Amino acid sequence: MSIIRFDVRPNFRGETVMLLSMDSAGLTLFEEKIRSLGSSKQAVHFSAGNQEYILTIGDEHAKIVRNDNLTTWFLTPEKKKEIADKLEAMEAAGQPCHQYVDQLDPDGPLVISLNEYV
Repeated sequence: MSIIRFDVRPNFRGETVMLLSMDSAGLTLFEEKIRSLGSSKQAVHFSAGNQEYILTIGDEHAKIVRNDNLTTWFLTPEKKKEIADKLEAMEAAGQPCHQYVDQLDPDGPLVISLNEYV
């Protein structure tokens, strides 16, 4: 079973961040789904645990919108590549780690965490 959890943390080390925490299987699943996004506006939908995710490519700035257990990711092609590359580096590290992704709306930076906050 894959663990992938998304949450907004208002006081994470002194700032508001979006936290995407996952185990190794969750990282593999999320990386697979984000890399499967083409350049078209076709969305990728999947679930992990009790949360649902929709990933889509858009022309505007990148943002993540959460509505209860549904989290929708609107990514630019550049932000998709940045996140996919960071997921790949985390997988290659083979140990608990995290990466930051800036310039995402509306709740500050995204912290992607592998085996740290699960």
